[in-house]
Amino acid sequence: MVSPSGQVTNVWRLINSGALNAYDNMAVDEAILNSFLKGISSPTLRFYRWSPASVSLGYNQIPSDVLTDFALNSGKAPFVRRITGGESIFHGFDLSYSIICRKENLGLSDSVKESFKQLTGFILNAYRDLGLSVNYFCDGVPFDHSGGSNICFARTRGFDISCGGKKLGGNAQKRMKNVIFQHGSVPFEIKKDRMKEIYRQDIQKESGFTCLNEALGREITEKELTGVLTRSFERTFSAALVPGVLDNYEQADAEQLARGKYVSKDWNHTAQAVPTVKGIHE
Repeated sequence: MVSPSGQVTNVWRLINSGALNAYDNMAVDEAILNSFLKGISSPTLRFYRWSPASVSLGYNQIPSDVLTDFALNSGKAPFVRRITGGESIFHGFDLSYSIICRKENLGLSDSVKESFKQLTGFILNAYRDLGLSVNYFCDGVPFDHSGGSNICFARTRGFDISCGGKKLGGNAQKRMKNVIFQHGSVPFEIKKDRMKEIYRQDIQKESGFTCLNEALGREITEKELTGVLTRSFERTFSAALVPGVLDNYEQADAEQLARGKYVSKDWNHTAQAVPTVKGIHE
């Protein structure tokens, strides 16, 4: 947004966390959300990776329904429950993002589904900047409405992004009144062999999704994708992204959440765990 004097008034903080483990990643997302809810932090866009490769489970998913005994018991396939709904994602070969803001920061709709589409607009535009032909499934692209998959990339909804009729990436949103938290994943690769060890579902039979390297016909680096997404966000939302880091409050909160919540079996193994922050899961 530009004021009459020509100054950009929609200023956001941009955090690039690099690669963190699953528990720290979810703790940092929630710490930024908590800080924003308290009026401490500014609207924030965060990029991050996952190391080691890990699974994030949707808030309402039951681990034993989704994951193999190997994943549940070996300790070699870390998994963490998100505060958002939806299906599981195998991370480690993707770039993840999170957005924390108020509706008025981006002029978002009161409708969860419509705001979901508005927020992912910068991702859609970034894909187009890379030369891909993409659209939303709800905009006339045929897709299977039946659902049923426990894996995010294999389950298609109307506001997901289609590339050649295949789903590209996944996103989830949570609302607390007019505060919006959304995060998602853009896959560089789909590691079906690794996923076969982790998921009870036969991932080898799934063909309705794609990844960025496959869609582009070349490998794309994290630096290139982050740059394209950053420029697209600023252009799509008329915003200025200013590089920043976690403040002291967020850092302390993230450390506490990682140790006290996200590594705990009570949180990760218990179906429908009580969330720290109530909201709508999409």
